[in-house]
Amino acid sequence: MLLFEPKYETYQDVKQTLSTWGIPVWVSAILVFFYLLVQPSDRAALLAWSSSLVPRWVSQLGTPVLLLLAAYLASHLLTHVLEAHDRLYDRYLVGWRRHYDDEVILPALLRPFECESQSAVCDVAKRDPKRFMEAAFYTFVGDRDTKIRRNLVVKFYERITKYWLTQIIEMALLALGVLFLLYAIAAELASLRYPSFAPLSLSRYLSGVLAIAAVFLLARVMARVTLRSVRAATLDEIRDIHENHMPALRDTVMRLLDNG
Repeated sequence: MLLFEPKYETYQDVKQTLSTWGIPVWVSAILVFFYLLVQPSDRAALLAWSSSLVPRWVSQLGTPVLLLLAAYLASHLLTHVLEAHDRLYDRYLVGWRRHYDDEVILPALLRPFECESQSAVCDVAKRDPKRFMEAAFYTFVGDRDTKIRRNLVVKFYERITKYWLTQIIEMALLALGVLFLLYAIAAELASLRYPSFAPLSLSRYLSGVLAIAAVFLLARVMARVTLRSVRAATLDEIRDIHENHMPALRDTVMRLLDNG
């Protein structure tokens, strides 16, 4: 039996799953930084400095507990509070969601209305895609009062969770890269002021950067692979709308045209 059984019934279930799976991701990032990237001569000082940032009673819990606590707080904040996998990282860096709505969902959803050229439906959808998505797509596939078959929604959530997990891994790698850069700069400045400090060697820095970049590229490949299954699940949802809810979809599209 798994210690954590993932659920995919609602978006809240998805966030809980991502938050839980994110904990080992952030634990791994912290361990890699302290025990693979940081020089052994600096490790003890950095660990001591990190412990000084928290209340004394917290630091007395021990390094493993502090590690898990830091990973839990980071994962919970980024997933539940900021929803960084969707609202920040994708919106400002990746941009997958915006193109996916415009290039995949709306053309497939509106295909029965000949939205493949300069038609009235197509023009209105392009002018205000968010309004069209809310009324003509999420009305049928949303968590509340789902109109399509429920198993299709669960299948979509299961697949999108795997994609969002790759985004969490990418965020952790970017954070690791920035932290490593700051450490390299700090080590260089410290060595100039205090001769006892050793600067980070160029070979060690390049090895760390290349390792982070290689894992990041692997995560990008996994993201592309998972998006194929996400696209298939989305098209299954749209197919169900066309086959079982076409009158309601037509009424919605006509209303949007009248108000467009």
